[in-house]
This record gives sequence, C-alpha cells and structure tokens, in this order.
Amino acid sequence: MLFTVRNTIVYDAILIPGELGERRSSYSLAELQRVVLLFRIERVVTRGAVVTKATLVLPLTGKPGQAGTLGIASILRPWPPFSVSWESPWSVPGGREGVDHGAVRATPVVAGVGGEIVHVPFDVTDDVRAWVSGTRQNHGWMISGDVRIGGAANPHIAATPRLDVQYSDGSRSAHGAGLAGAV
Repeated sequence: MLFTVRNTIVYDAILIPGELGERRSSYSLAELQRVVLLFRIERVVTRGAVVTKATLVLPLTGKPGQAGTLGIASILRPWPPFSVSWESPWSVPGGREGVDHGAVRATPVVAGVGGEIVHVPFDVTDDVRAWVSGTRQNHGWMISGDVRIGGAANPHIAATPRLDVQYSDGSRSAHGAGLAGAV
C-alpha cells in the first residue's frame, strides 16, 4: 500500500556569525548565513518502510522576480535545536563539507511575481531512505544561498518548508496516512 506523508518542520534556525541560532518566520540568506531544518520523519514513517519518493519543498518569499541560488546539504552531526549557532556544534564556523554536512546540491531560483510564493522542490529521497533504513541518522539539512525562504514560525502554512514522503509499508493501513502539523 502506498502512503503519502506531508510532514511539517519540527526545528529550524538561522545561523549568523556571532549570534545564537534563532527561529523566524522567514530567512534572508546571504553568503555567511545558513538555515538548519529538522523534520522528525522517524515519528511518522516506521523503520523498514520502503521510501519511493521524498521531496523537500522550500518556499521562496523574496521580492518578485528576485533571482538567486538555493542549496541544501544533509547534516552529518547532531545539533542542539535551541542552542545551535554559526560556531557550534560545527568543526569550523558555518560547517565543513564532508565533516559537518554532505555535498551541497544547489539550484538557481527566481521568486514569484505579485507576492506569489514559489515552492522549490529538492529530491531528498536518498537521505530519507537512509534515515528510515537506519543506515544514517536524521540530523536534517543545512540550507544555503542568497534568497529569502519561509521559516517554521511563519503564520502562513504555504510559506513554511515541508517534507513530502511517499512510502509503502505492509504493516500499516491507509487510515490516517496524511499528516499535517508538527510531528
């Protein structure tokens, strides 16, 4: 049986040099800034389920027509949701590829016109499969770029990041498979 879970974000924070990580309704990214996101997918999808597709959807909330780049990388180490910062817990400030996070997958993006939110999808199937199978721990993603994205504190659900996961699991019924809200 195929299930689709729409999982809203559990933890997020912006990392700025010299400041403690902070939750916001939106994040303006610049060269020396990152956003960390963590979805607790293991609370929804049971270990051993077969993940067929996982998509991280990031909402662009910047100025109409603003062009930029948006990148994601899976985080390789645990981070404390309420005390993460630019300096901590990373091996170097902002994190080091291969030590603190995986390779950055970047894509060019353009914000919508007339205040329209543009949703940028990233295929994160391999990451979610590894988390669900237990071959890698879920520490979320680090977001980089030079655009504005919505955050978990945004009052408009369409302007918050989300994780969509399709999976099959013979031990569950279809009842209640679609979820909304933090898990």
